[in-house]
Parts: sequence; C-alpha cells; structure tokens
Amino acid sequence: GDVLATTDQGWTIVMEAKSGKNYGDKGDRSIDEQMDNSIAFRKSKGAIAVTTNEAMVGKGWQNSIFLDRGKNRFLVAVDRENNDYTILRLAYMLLRERIIAESTTDEDLAQKSIDPKKILDITNDIIRDTSSATKMKQLLGNIEGKIQEVKTEIDTYRRKIKDRMGELNALI
Repeated sequence: GDVLATTDQGWTIVMEAKSGKNYGDKGDRSIDEQMDNSIAFRKSKGAIAVTTNEAMVGKGWQNSIFLDRGKNRFLVAVDRENNDYTILRLAYMLLRERIIAESTTDEDLAQKSIDPKKILDITNDIIRDTSSATKMKQLLGNIEGKIQEVKTEIDTYRRKIKDRMGELNALI
C-alpha cells in the first residue's frame, strides 16, 4: 500500500494510489487482489484503492466514483483536476466506522450513539450527488462545445448572406 491511515484504536487502513493502467476488475492486476495483498502485508483492517475520475471513465466496469468491493475494501475515484478528494474522505470515514462497528461488543453498542446505517445512508446520498455533479459538469462541457459549433455556423451563414448581398448590389 502507498499510504497508511491509523485509527484512534491503532488499527490501520491502507490506501492504494492507482493510475488508469495498473489495475483491473479481474486477472493479474485485479484491484481486489492488490488490496488483499496490501491488507495482509500491512496487517490492516481494510483498504481503499484511489484512482481518478479520468481513469474511472476509461474503465468499462468502474461505473461509479465509489465502489464497495466487499471485505472492507473500497475503490474511489477522486477529481484530482479540481483538487476534490471529498469521496476519499467519505470512504475513509465509512470504512473506519465499519471497522469499529465490526469489532464492537454488544455492551459497546449500547453506549455508542452513532448509527452506522445512518452514516451509510448519508454517504450514499453524497456519492450519488457527487456523481450527478460530475455528470452535469461533463454535460456542460458538451453544451459549451455545441454552443461554439452553433456560433461557427452562424458566422458561416452571415458570410454567405453578406456575399449574396454583394452579388445583389452588383446586379442593381
């Protein structure tokens, strides 16, 4: 793993930084296997693989900025271009709470005031909203391109009209 985060209890969560080419869903570069190996090597309680939105788009199977891969493993895509690591912070908070909840006794649960289900619900809402915002940003980029195409087309027609007006004036 590239980075270790240590909880208040002394447990670690390993974070794997991934580029678009050095991981896959299955096979030799399986992200799950890479996280399993890091967890075992670092004796961690969980792992978060971190990639970028750009790398995620290139993957056919990674259709979300947040994937729960099971066994305390998450795969997240951050917006490095805009310096937005919100989804990574959320993944860490959720994984930390999940690990704490798994190791908590019934007596501890009675004293605990944080409901892991509520955290998951809020996290899922944030993930959905972040994905929607990313999609809207992509759509705006497409719209800006279309607006420029329309402006170019208008300029072309203006030139044609001006040329034709010149032809009319020459005839008169």
